[in-house]
Amino acid sequence: GSPGVGGNLTVTWSPEILPYTRVNIELWGYSETGAPYTGQWSPAWQYLYTLQKDLNNSGTYTFMPQPANATYSSWDVGMLRISSSSRSDGQMNVPAVWSPVHALAWHLGQDFRKDPASWAHEKCIAWHGKEQNHLPNFLHETADCPCTLAQARADTG
Repeated sequence: GSPGVGGNLTVTWSPEILPYTRVNIELWGYSETGAPYTGQWSPAWQYLYTLQKDLNNSGTYTFMPQPANATYSSWDVGMLRISSSSRSDGQMNVPAVWSPVHALAWHLGQDFRKDPASWAHEKCIAWHGKEQNHLPNFLHETADCPCTLAQARADTG
């Protein structure tokens, strides 16, 4: 997903953590809906799609990233989940290994791949607008920072 960077991606995990011989590797996305800091504001993790089904639980999976179907290309942040292949795709609350949360640049479409700097700039502008117009100013909720090094050293909390 980055200019000048191509090739395969490899996911690794400790296979002994999952006591299954066969696993599925799924992509999950994160989103927030509703107005921030209201009763309608809701974060959600959602199953997007399965990258690989019925894989031998060897602790490694290598794949060539491909742009996602347009249905999923708006998801910017997510995680991979490795779980038993005996489970249904996207089944909730199952034993699994999760990757760290990461930007899903590897699965974004051609608009990102052609000009990732513009794509990132648009995301920053959108966040700035949201921060200025819809989110509370958290600085009013935090204590002032120490003014001097001596104050900082004394503030051992």
